Amino acid sequence: MRSIAVLLISGLLAGLMTSAGLKAQNYEDVLRYSRIDPLGSGRSIALGGAMTGLGADLGALWSNPAGLGMYRQSDFSLSVGLSGSGARTTSGEMSEVGARAGVIVPQFGLALTYPTSSFNFPQATIAVGYTKVADLQRYGHWDGGESSGSMTQEFAGAAQGTGWESLYEMDPFYVEPAWNAYLIDLVDPDVDGQYAAAYQNGEPVKHQLTLDQRGQIGETVIALGSTYQERLQLGISIGFTSLDMTREELYKENGFGAASDLEEWTIKDELEVSGTGTHWGAGLIYSVAGLRVGASYRSGERLKIDDYYEVTVHSKWTSVPAGYSANSPLSSVQYVVRTPRRYRLGLAWTLGKVATITADYEGVNYASARFSTSDFSEVYVDQINAEVGAQLQAATILRGGLEIRASEHWRARMGGGFESSPTLASQDEGERLWGSLGLGYRKDNWYLSTAYRHRVSSEDGVIYASAPYGTTARWGMGLLAVTGGVRF
Repeated sequence: MRSIAVLLISGLLAGLMTSAGLKAQNYEDVLRYSRIDPLGSGRSIALGGAMTGLGADLGALWSNPAGLGMYRQSDFSLSVGLSGSGARTTSGEMSEVGARAGVIVPQFGLALTYPTSSFNFPQATIAVGYTKVADLQRYGHWDGGESSGSMTQEFAGAAQGTGWESLYEMDPFYVEPAWNAYLIDLVDPDVDGQYAAAYQNGEPVKHQLTLDQRGQIGETVIALGSTYQERLQLGISIGFTSLDMTREELYKENGFGAASDLEEWTIKDELEVSGTGTHWGAGLIYSVAGLRVGASYRSGERLKIDDYYEVTVHSKWTSVPAGYSANSPLSSVQYVVRTPRRYRLGLAWTLGKVATITADYEGVNYASARFSTSDFSEVYVDQINAEVGAQLQAATILRGGLEIRASEHWRARMGGGFESSPTLASQDEGERLWGSLGLGYRKDNWYLSTAYRHRVSSEDGVIYASAPYGTTARWGMGLLAVTGGVRF
């Protein structure tokens, strides 16, 4: 879990940058913007995302543009959903559950099918649509109860040997604001560079951490698909990615006891990120005797990211009820993440007019992602890329689905998937599992489908670097989506 636990690490690395007013990035930033989990139409969600061998659905925009070649009519559809994000968290022996919900748009798009003058390619379909490929919403709260130890001791330890007038150059984000909020002070006013923490060792302390993250990665895709001699579908696409995310982490310590003048202190991290990028894709589907074999490729993309970051520290004292507040400088950084390429293989087996079974394999090597910026020193950029190569690894993504034709108009669907861990570090979010159910109804030239999908994952960590206990988060993300569309 990347949280307040890395505050001091980030601050100490700041000396490697070309400017002291910048927040440190690391391999976790690269992974966050490289890892996607596409949603799409109600049908693709209900089938667990296993769409590489299927077509005639706008889910093909992200899975395999060759699927557009199966259209015989034009299509417009819109999907809306209610998304819920939450976690079961533990801190030491304390456990709790928290969640938050919001309305999202998993996908909308338009596919236009028209005849051609070619005998081998009798029709073609051009489509444009938007798909949410990553829901970055996340909420969790950790309450550690009472125990010894305090992050103020880490601030004091990091400041040792540095004169108070130089704390800004050493660490403008955490140690220097802690000094200004009196969370650390000189042991002797006449001896510079020797610091004591506001926390008095041995007193009970309550630790709390709240993570509130909102955002998404979406892509607008323009794609073209056609069918060659009724057996081979071919497709190409170009996509334009948009990234928006805000994150607030609020860490609090209180309950210091009557012997301490310090009543409570908080540190709040605020991060705002936006970015854009482009990628391209291509695919094919070959059909024979009820079996469709699909393959698709998605290029990596050059995500240009704007990152704004600020830290606020506030302390409250018995002798000073109003307390003291201090802010870090506002970090403004531009950098580029080059995301890894993705390869997909898929099978779809149609059992007459009764059912369709579909299965997908996807491979992606996260260690091939790269970070670059002119805002940091070359040494620091090389260090981040070395971290990416050492901490990230190739991941396998498996998806499967079943569609049953219950009647002339009704379809019942179910699916699921698994993604292996993209990292070697045990504290990061690792494997992901998801399952889904759905129903579809089609009559004349309109259709309606609904799907429910639930994804789970977990990660371990600490509430702060030297905390006397560990933390866990069992993340859950639910989505109830409805898709409506017309064929014309």
